[in-house]
Amino acid sequence: MGSIRLICVGVSASVLGVGAVSGQGLDLVLTDSFAIQAAAYDALPSGQIFGLTAAGEVLLETGVGSGGFAVSNTIAASSISPFGASFVSVSPDGSRIAVGNGEFGPANAVDIYDASAFVFGGPTAVAPEASIVSPNFAGDWSDDSQRLFVTGGDATSFTTVVNQIDLSDAAIPPTAETVITPAGFASGGVAATGGDLFVGDGGSGSVFLFDRASLDAGSPADLATGGLVATENSAAAVDVFGDLLFVAGQEFMGDGDFVVIDRVTNESVKLSPAGTDFFYGGFFNTATNQMFVTATNFATGERQAFVYDIIPTPGVLAIAPLAGLVAARRRRA
Repeated sequence: MGSIRLICVGVSASVLGVGAVSGQGLDLVLTDSFAIQAAAYDALPSGQIFGLTAAGEVLLETGVGSGGFAVSNTIAASSISPFGASFVSVSPDGSRIAVGNGEFGPANAVDIYDASAFVFGGPTAVAPEASIVSPNFAGDWSDDSQRLFVTGGDATSFTTVVNQIDLSDAAIPPTAETVITPAGFASGGVAATGGDLFVGDGGSGSVFLFDRASLDAGSPADLATGGLVATENSAAAVDVFGDLLFVAGQEFMGDGDFVVIDRVTNESVKLSPAGTDFFYGGFFNTATNQMFVTATNFATGERQAFVYDIIPTPGVLAIAPLAGLVAARRRRA
């Protein structure tokens, strides 16, 4: 059997509070960390990270893996909550970007933008191509870029839901159809891959797996009827990369962390690189074979990002701080 080895490049393992973990022949290499400004981030198909600030500024990484960001465009600040967007998500084909406006009430909506106009638009604020009324907390696209799955809480009943937005027919105005409700104690993360849909309960920390083909807006499923694949402190953020499952968040008034789970062996590594008083999120950047992990302290407003390389390798469990390599590893292809 292989293992998940955490290699802390230029960072003390004792500072990170890393314990003994094991897995399936992978190295997780912490290669970079830096302060960030935006509440919501995702990766373009090229691997460049982009984010959206509460002021409507689109922040684009200056180069793949550079860790530096510059304003590349703006959207109307009035189109998102003063606290910022709940999520940004680029479609797998790179053509669209979905933005959860972060509102809770009648104004809650998911806006769909042309990706090129959103990231590289002209001197005036770019407008969405469509705006769909829906609660919104997290969102992810189907592999064919035609459907968007969005978690959130109904503003009237406070019932948690997973909505599906079908964008496959340009002649039909898209609407949000509820396919899962209730969707847990608190809204959580969502990840669509192949025919699978992974949905997290932000309250209990449980992650459930559904066959997307079985979901029917005419008879929404209860989250608890899905297949239980993990239970962690919180499942406010969920992503999938091959056999790896990423789960992150923060317990209510409790520990914040992120977890990487090998779904074949059920072995895992759990980390709180900024401390347990942070809310964690993030995603797999499949173009660069990395994880982009965000940490937010809502009391202080501090935001940080941590970048981990995912390197397939055989070997036994090891946690190896390698001092002095940060500068060398900051370069990216």
